[in-house]
Amino acid sequence: MLIKFSSSLSSVICSGRSCCAGLGLFLGALLLSGCDKKDDGPTIKDSPTLAVVNGEAITAADVDFMLERMLQGQASVQVDEALRKKILDSLIASRAMKQLVKSQMPADAIERITQTVQVYEEELFVNAYLQQFAVPEPVTGEMVQKYYADHSAEFGMASTREFEILRAPAVADEKARDRLLAAVPEITATTQWQARAKDWQKNYNLQYQQGRSQAGLLHKDLDQAINRLEQGQTSGIIYVDSELYLVRVTKIGEAVVRPLAEVSADIRKHLAAQVLRDAVKKASDEARAKAKIEIPAQK
Repeated sequence: MLIKFSSSLSSVICSGRSCCAGLGLFLGALLLSGCDKKDDGPTIKDSPTLAVVNGEAITAADVDFMLERMLQGQASVQVDEALRKKILDSLIASRAMKQLVKSQMPADAIERITQTVQVYEEELFVNAYLQQFAVPEPVTGEMVQKYYADHSAEFGMASTREFEILRAPAVADEKARDRLLAAVPEITATTQWQARAKDWQKNYNLQYQQGRSQAGLLHKDLDQAINRLEQGQTSGIIYVDSELYLVRVTKIGEAVVRPLAEVSADIRKHLAAQVLRDAVKKASDEARAKAKIEIPAQK
């Protein structure tokens, strides 16, 4: 979240210009310098002042906070006086930059940054609230089984179709083409394609193939024709890239439901997201119920 905020803030200040590699550190210090410290506890308030930039103090607590941010997940880094001095130098530079740019910025730009800080602050508090009160219900095996039973249609596999295809390569001989077209009614009326395949290849140059429906296996026009046909039905002539096709569906297999073991991981992911949304909504509703909310009438 801090990194995300720094990126947003840098876009406001830099206005699209290239920023130096250490800008993330400077912006972190800028965030510190922009915070209202009047409500801080005694530990922060009593922290020793290490530098003063145009009347604004930079304290040891500021340095400690920046060190904590920088070294998250880097326990092996040794914190010594040299590192603390580098942090302090960065804080001084960022405080000076903040003061200088703020003195030159129009009021609406300053207000924009103030609003960004407020939104970011609210996000942090909301995240803290949700972590404490929006505890999602664990996804159990019973929940997975119930969802599987109630939504079995989601896990069904499409019915399979076994088919035969006759293909006539494009030919320039008009007589041969006319002879083939004249034979189409007889061919489509015949159910024994495999037995007649050799004769048709000899007489009409028809290529015979068998197959089983599979996404992407055939041209979309052939796929659509096969999916429209019932078992035992034969299509009309289909032209694909100047080639003539006839297709016949010989068998339609029943649609089957994928086994639970195959889909349980997907169900768990779906249910986990669902119970998290439910937990967030419940926590949100409880917060609203405890708040005094006034919405002025719109004029």
